[in-house]
Amino acid sequence: MTAAEPALARAAGEGAERSLLAARLVLGSGYLAWSVLAARQQYGPAAVRTVTGVLGARHLTQALLTAGRPARAALALGAEADAAHCASMIALGLLSGRWRTAALTDALLAGSFAAAGTACARSRPAGDAAAPGSGPVAHWRDKCAEGLARYLAASWLSGPKPSAVTRADR
Repeated sequence: MTAAEPALARAAGEGAERSLLAARLVLGSGYLAWSVLAARQQYGPAAVRTVTGVLGARHLTQALLTAGRPARAALALGAEADAAHCASMIALGLLSGRWRTAALTDALLAGSFAAAGTACARSRPAGDAAAPGSGPVAHWRDKCAEGLARYLAASWLSGPKPSAVTRADR
């Protein structure tokens, strides 16, 4: 392995995180905008407009919480939220003929976010923290995420670490 490979792996991981963040911002903004416009036009059932707005707000909140350079635990918790959403949409799609297409489409999106979030989290070394100079909010976010991840995401966070980035490379 050359000396540049760990730096290249980190740069690739950060690029993937930025892409994930951008996709989440676009999707969340789209869901929220659609729910507002649909409410103004009285388009579709009120429950659908409300759920779509809440889902859009969730995506935007998650994007804000994982903006910058979040710790591995923050990314892992985001991936778990996406995986739970994917599972709930699969269940809805299987149980409801009326909402099947929408639910399974959303399950595909949520599953994609979960897979991308998992890949980003696993590309980070264990104990990775916010970048120096990122401010107290980022450090608080990462400390809270690490505490929650000990209970919620401990099993897969402790799995095999990627070979491209190790503690010695930091």
